[in-house]
Amino acid sequence: MSNENNGMMRKPVMVFAGNFRLGSTESGLADGFRRAGWAVQEVDIRQFSSGSRKSIISRIASRVATMGWEKSYREAVLKECKFLRPDVVFFVKGQGVTNGFLRDLKLHSSHAAVYYPDVSFNHPQLHLDSLSGYDLFATTKSFHVEWLQERIGREKTVWVPHGYTDRLHSPIYSHLNDDSRDSDVLYAGNFSEYKKEWMSGLIEDNRDARFIIIGNRWESELDLPKESFLGEVSGVGYAKSIQMTKINIALHFGKTDSQWQDLVSRRTFEIPACKGFMLHIDNDEVRNLFDVGTEIDVFSSKEELSDKVKYYLANPSIRERMTERAYTRCVPAYGHVNRAMAITEAMVEKGMISSTISQ
Repeated sequence: MSNENNGMMRKPVMVFAGNFRLGSTESGLADGFRRAGWAVQEVDIRQFSSGSRKSIISRIASRVATMGWEKSYREAVLKECKFLRPDVVFFVKGQGVTNGFLRDLKLHSSHAAVYYPDVSFNHPQLHLDSLSGYDLFATTKSFHVEWLQERIGREKTVWVPHGYTDRLHSPIYSHLNDDSRDSDVLYAGNFSEYKKEWMSGLIEDNRDARFIIIGNRWESELDLPKESFLGEVSGVGYAKSIQMTKINIALHFGKTDSQWQDLVSRRTFEIPACKGFMLHIDNDEVRNLFDVGTEIDVFSSKEELSDKVKYYLANPSIRERMTERAYTRCVPAYGHVNRAMAITEAMVEKGMISSTISQ
């Protein structure tokens, strides 16, 4: 609990800025912080940013527009901090945040923290000078830790993995058998050439399987019937799609300009949380999270992926047992509620708040 100047005790207060769309990391963490005992005031970046629109204006005009929304967004966050005087101002990703802005915020807030869920730091609205301005930098990527420690300090850096959104990513049906499921293989994620290489070979080698693709920019890239492409699916529809599919494929974007490459993503946790069977691209990190062979399975080549799809389609009872074990492992341990509690504990350890918040 925090101690106000007049001697009254209150729960810790957080101004939380980010994108609070349905099922977002922000919405899940906000639930978790409230569960942990925080009073959370949200500032939704969607009210200010035009970044989701496909603009055709000139580069100069686009830059002016970006500067405009960033300014309005920063003013809104600062206004909340001036009024609430929070213990922590918290960001996800930190779009539009500069080091100077963080200095201004700290005149009205005790500390600033960020949770960073992306693979690289080359986003146009990310100001690299802001990284050193945070009192706590929580990254979802284990390969960021050493890089961050060298640049902003070991004492500021903490690794808190991705998670699923507890109130949204959950099974729709109490029990399903294969006769009830409406697809054999699902991939969810936006298009990249790296993903296409994997999925094209899998589709070619499994022509009798029913594929479903969720995400943008796939329609002209894969040789599948038009009805296989569902476009954007979120919320309960996304959870239903996972559970109604026999095998869910988890692979990521591929190497970025930074040469970093995702090992796990949110879908690593969303699939088992929705009681979907998961075939995940192989790496040490996912093996530390789940037991391979009894909870999930992995692949490291196109041939292995295709062989395992054939094997698990032919063995539904094995899939069902593994899915139940993966769900038990994942829920609730890997949810955003527990991730928020881990961030709260890191704040306590680093002296940002005085004591563990009672739940």
